Amino acid sequence: MKPGMTLIEVALTLFLYSFLASVLFVSFSQLQMASRVTESFIEVDMRSAVVMHQMSNDIAGAFISQLSRSVVPLSMSTIFMAKHKENNFDMLTCITNNPIAVYDTVKPRVARVVYRLVADKEREGTFRLLRQESSQLDLKAFEKTGVEAIRSYKLAHNIKSCSFSCTLLDYQKPKKEQQKQQPQDVTVTARTFKDWIFDPKKAKEQKMPPLPYAITFKFVFWDDQHRREWPVEFSILIASFEPYSEKKKKVEGKPAVAQQNKVKVQFKIPENVARFLAKRS
Repeated sequence: MKPGMTLIEVALTLFLYSFLASVLFVSFSQLQMASRVTESFIEVDMRSAVVMHQMSNDIAGAFISQLSRSVVPLSMSTIFMAKHKENNFDMLTCITNNPIAVYDTVKPRVARVVYRLVADKEREGTFRLLRQESSQLDLKAFEKTGVEAIRSYKLAHNIKSCSFSCTLLDYQKPKKEQQKQQPQDVTVTARTFKDWIFDPKKAKEQKMPPLPYAITFKFVFWDDQHRREWPVEFSILIASFEPYSEKKKKVEGKPAVAQQNKVKVQFKIPENVARFLAKRS
């Protein structure tokens, strides 16, 4: 018998090698796909975490300052305002007591922040979330352009869409007659608003306070390859929320007065901060 391999043995060997190569190729392609999906998930998760962290700090610290002495008169309608544009998030602004901390720099603990969703010119069909912050509490200061413009920072990119809804809680206490007959709990009902634009003239009619109870955001992010969509939803509770009440509170022992269309704000520098500034100067 002559040494060598028959045609059947060669064909069988080639078949086994091709089968093993195809299995390895499929496994390798699936591994690459899983790696890309994992990287996309991590990248989108990091972007959404940055957005959630910063917006939670700003909005949770939203408040209404009612000091007796005035420095900057502010319209009550601009204390907290959020609106859509063509079913997409357009702008949100509020006065917060939790601005970004800057190390080795003394800055006021009260600031106005403005969020805007603008179209991304580099990628069609996507948006960028911009953030502005300044100790200038007047909203008109954020509309300036040129040298006087307040710098805006990109907080997130590759956003497909974003919307929000504001939640308001109404507390209804039982009448005194019903309370005497049988103790009853306070009834709480929730109302949802697509936009939050406070109008002092319609506050009594709408039973609407200047600040909502909570705001819920719904983001849809693109991955870097612009292939997959990642929905992210989160809610932020506003710590200084107070339900609507027609009763007027007394301030510093003075008689109760009707709430005006302006709120007065004043900054006071603590003594230790003043000493620190004097040493640096």
